Amino acid sequence: MQDIFVTPEPEKPSQVLASRWSRLGAALIDWFIGVIVSSPIIAVRILLVLELRKSPFERHETLDYAALLAIGFVAAIALLLLQCVLLTKDGQTIGKKIVGIRIVNVDTGENGGFVPNVLLRSIVNGLISYFTCNIYGIVDVLFIFRDDRRCIHDLIAGTRVIEGKPQHQSSLSVWERYNKAGGTDSGAL
Repeated sequence: MQDIFVTPEPEKPSQVLASRWSRLGAALIDWFIGVIVSSPIIAVRILLVLELRKSPFERHETLDYAALLAIGFVAAIALLLLQCVLLTKDGQTIGKKIVGIRIVNVDTGENGGFVPNVLLRSIVNGLISYFTCNIYGIVDVLFIFRDDRRCIHDLIAGTRVIEGKPQHQSSLSVWERYNKAGGTDSGAL
């Protein structure tokens, strides 16, 4: 006999784990964007090394290293803030959005927000990696070969990476919504 006073647990929507390749692809896209954005900082470092190898009489004082550094730092901070907002709001980085995967809470199947996605997965994970001379980072990545494809940072944050867009995002692109509205500005965007 079924107990009518026990509320059944709601069914979780079916969630397909993101493939190892899609997670790698998203990470490489994020890395590449980071390199491009921070290229002014990298350029200054290279130029300074080249300048310091020259004798004092051969050095060119015309390069404005401060301006290049400022551009690089502003761009890097802007990218960092954008990634934090995307992780908090959607459970995705730019790379994850492009590849079509997202981070969810392992228990609820929903986006966890700032604490698990940014603080635990990124900041705490990065600090542990830094203080272990990246040995932890290598071990962390190898955990992707578990059956549940959860790395150590996923275990720390209580998250997993699945295929798909966040629930609040329409499956239609902006262009498709525009055309569906008859190509007029009727507030459908």
